[in-house]
This record gives sequence, structure tokens and C-alpha cells, in this order.
Amino acid sequence: MSQTKLKTLDTKNSRTIVSHFYIMIIVHLHTSLFHSAGVILGAVAGMLLRVASPIHPDIIMVIAFPGDILMRMLKMLILPLIISSLITGKIKRVICFCFFLMMPIDRLAFFPVSEKPYHD
Repeated sequence: MSQTKLKTLDTKNSRTIVSHFYIMIIVHLHTSLFHSAGVILGAVAGMLLRVASPIHPDIIMVIAFPGDILMRMLKMLILPLIISSLITGKIKRVICFCFFLMMPIDRLAFFPVSEKPYHD
């Protein structure tokens, strides 16, 4: 009796795991499908707007506004990242050099290469 219960529980668990796996695959496929459709739709819309007759400057401003905001946000994120990485690299270099200067003289010399790497 207990063995059949374990088998049914195991089958139910494996079915839920498989169903969750399929749901995850479907969600990822839909997401990539929507992204691809958005890219293609944007490219087609851009080509059609370029071919279209002269567009009023107000319409161009409305279309360009979200892209301008996005570029400004990216600049706001990238500039601090670059500056902080430069400062961190410089500090790491200074700290390594300071530790190098504090080492004893015998540690600064290269160790001779021997046939046995470990001495008894």
C-alpha cells in the first residue's frame, strides 16, 4: 500500500516538474518571439517613415523623445561605472605596490626552479 502511494506521488511530482519545464520553455519562446517581432516592426516602421514624404518637425520630436531619454539614461549609468572602475583599478594598483614594498627581501627574489617542487 505504501509503495503504491510513493509511486503515485513520484509520478505527480515528475509531472508537475515537466509541466513547469514546458511552461518555462513556452514563456521564453513567447518572449523571444515578441522581441523579434518588435525589432522587425521597428525596422519596417523606420524604413517606411524614411521613405514617406517630409514629416512635420513636431512629429519627429515626438518620435525622437523616448530615444533621447533612453540615451541620456544610459549615459547616466555608464559614466559612473567607468569612473568607479578606473578609481578601483588605480587603488588596487597602489595597494599591490604598497604590499610589494613591504615584503621582505627574500620574498622578492625569484625562487629557483628545482626538480622537486616540494621539499621534505
